[in-house]
Amino acid sequence: MKILYVVNTYADENNPAAEPFVKAQIDSIRETGVDVKVFNVRGSDSKLNYFKGVIEVCSLVRQEPFDLVHGHYSYSGWIAALQAKVPSVVSFMGSDLLGSCMGIGSTILRGKLDSALSILLTHFVDGIIVKSDEMARRISKKNSLAIIPNGIDFYTFKPLPRKECRRKIGLGIEYPVVLFVGRKASINKGYALVRKAVGLVTQDVHCKLLVVQGVPHQDMPLYMNASDVLVLASQYEGSPNVVKEALACNLSVVTTDVGDVREVLTGISGCKIVRRNPKSIAKGIQAVFNAELPCNGRKVIQHLQQERIAERIVHFYHTIIEERRKSRL
Repeated sequence: MKILYVVNTYADENNPAAEPFVKAQIDSIRETGVDVKVFNVRGSDSKLNYFKGVIEVCSLVRQEPFDLVHGHYSYSGWIAALQAKVPSVVSFMGSDLLGSCMGIGSTILRGKLDSALSILLTHFVDGIIVKSDEMARRISKKNSLAIIPNGIDFYTFKPLPRKECRRKIGLGIEYPVVLFVGRKASINKGYALVRKAVGLVTQDVHCKLLVVQGVPHQDMPLYMNASDVLVLASQYEGSPNVVKEALACNLSVVTTDVGDVREVLTGISGCKIVRRNPKSIAKGIQAVFNAELPCNGRKVIQHLQQERIAERIVHFYHTIIEERRKSRL
């Protein structure tokens, strides 16, 4: 089987933090024995690259015997679909299908447009992959739909000695550490809420807020194992990888009820789902600090190992290819 992946951006030595979960998934598919080629649209460089991408991908598909084209994110999904020669699959990431949000509950115009284009795209592709039940409910075309979250690299994300991790990143061991992963400027990620929540917590227990963004993906386990709790205060998510990566490190999580986190956290101790306000987040952090049982996330989320997810995706490819073949008989 030969698969062409179309991606908006791709992690490399010049940009190691660019959508690392996409590269990780593609690498895991390659390790199953599938012949893989990646077309990087470089959409962040210029939106015109998406239009050029349609022509370039059509040319690639004519030149090489691909069995399927898989687009990650809706814009790349359109490029995958428009080549038309071989079956196409799109993976929706979350904001593309659900719409980007700003403020409390308001969807910005760009988010509404992205969501509408994503829904329209479902009628042009042969297969659809979403990350959660919430995303699946937005799609009416159920017969070619698969709910497959991103897998986690259990070899990279694993428990490590906290004292040693703190030493490596320059942190002392005196106080508990609250980890926030993401851009401070992102309204969706809720940094301001987390900062206020930590301020409330420090009235009773002195702790430190550690903000991490833009670090190489392979370094994230250091920060996770140096911390006592990860806080996710997002307004919307598809299936947040950072939560699953933290759980693979047995790091407790305090999170808003977004995407599939409620399902993922089922049966896991030392974690809390909270409302999206500083007081509720602070109570969640305090509950984790006072928890009797440590986080047992790694044991519970074994089904999310990268290798197992890769097997599910490859099986889905075979199904889509066979359905296209039958439709042409």
